[in-house]
Amino acid sequence: MVTLVQAKVECEMDNETAYSSQFNRPSRVIETLNAAEYAVGAPFAPLPRSFHLVDPRLAVAQPLASDDEVRNTVTARAKFRFGDYGDPYVADVLRAFRMLKGKSCYLEIGIFDRGNLAYVASLLADDAVLIGIDVQDDPERDALLRAQLKPGQTYHAVIASSRSPEAVHQVRQILGDKRLDAVFIDGDHTAYGALADYALYEEFVADDGVFFFHDSVWEGDDVHKGVCDALDEISRVDPIYMIDGSNPVRRFCRPFWRDSLWGVVAVIFASDQKWRVSLNR
Repeated sequence: MVTLVQAKVECEMDNETAYSSQFNRPSRVIETLNAAEYAVGAPFAPLPRSFHLVDPRLAVAQPLASDDEVRNTVTARAKFRFGDYGDPYVADVLRAFRMLKGKSCYLEIGIFDRGNLAYVASLLADDAVLIGIDVQDDPERDALLRAQLKPGQTYHAVIASSRSPEAVHQVRQILGDKRLDAVFIDGDHTAYGALADYALYEEFVADDGVFFFHDSVWEGDDVHKGVCDALDEISRVDPIYMIDGSNPVRRFCRPFWRDSLWGVVAVIFASDQKWRVSLNR
């Protein structure tokens, strides 16, 4: 049975100082599901067997997050908790980010309370470079994050819209000759925002790097199409895999309920991007 976590964020920040889709999120609970559907794994299962034929590089993400893993991660992030924002749902991220162990160059778009950056830093190499992009400046939380880093790690905060030429330029200047091992796209959750982040930062990712999209099953609201819509377009050319909290890793598919869903990490391997395949032939 899938465990679904309610997550409601209330924040009195205006849309000019925060990615609007980071706040006032609806519940993860799907009111229209019944006990029989939960019993077979809804809302993310069952699926045809071919959906579970995934890249071997995802083997490390297959085991479910243990209670100890979840507890330790939530405890470590507690000092970054923002106002009335409750403990984050981390089981999906925990599984996906096992692929980052020992990596050295990481970019996160939409860093909010900086707690996820602190968690990622604990996985990365001792001399890793971390870059965070957000429209909201928070020097106190940046200082708290830097205090949690390993002695040889460095963190760069880019305060701007991730879609702005300024942000792209700053990332280029920070990286120099380096290439990113991973990008975590978790800022503007609209389809346009997610697709733009994928397009604008793919040039900085190494050929053996990886893209992560959070809240990958969100289909938007009355005005905006969501991350899921962007991924639906990308999946037409680049393979996408999905990791939730309680099911085997699977190929991308859209949700089967109209109710708003959040969470679930989508994964794209840079080496699978068709433009790279064409260049490397």
